[in-house]
Amino acid sequence: EEEEEEEEPNSEYTSSTQFLFGVLAVLLEVSMSGFASIYFEKVIKTADEKLTVWDRNYQLALHSILLYSIYSFVERNYFTLDPPPYRPLHDFSHVAWTLAFLGGGGGLLVAMTVKVADSIVKTLAVSIAIVTSTLASHFLLGGPLDLPMTIGALIVALAVLNYTLDATYSS
Repeated sequence: EEEEEEEEPNSEYTSSTQFLFGVLAVLLEVSMSGFASIYFEKVIKTADEKLTVWDRNYQLALHSILLYSIYSFVERNYFTLDPPPYRPLHDFSHVAWTLAFLGGGGGLLVAMTVKVADSIVKTLAVSIAIVTSTLASHFLLGGPLDLPMTIGALIVALAVLNYTLDATYSS
């Protein structure tokens, strides 16, 4: 009897494809985030409408609730003839609720920051926060701190210095 050998996909090809897909996904996310940040700043600072930051956040929240509700029904297959009991927040722990409220509060802080400052300052602040949390994770919890992370931290530091010391807009 001859045993048929199953051909395994080339792991090098799969690995490089996954890496390329990951890089493209990150580039798309960064581009969309930048567009959203600039658009949000434009909407907040436009004088045509008299909506406050709170009004805009309610608008965003209502759209998010609608989209995530649809996703929840589709993901858990509630459109069948015999659906399971619907308990969307059943598995939320105290930590999950705390993180949800912290995320919401952070969103309000970002909106208020954009109202007063601009998107570049917000992006620099987020970058500094990421570098600070990475360094704290490394020194306090023994997290990884390799060459790409170090290069990224240096790029953030140079960007902050470049923005801070730029005399182009000084009066």
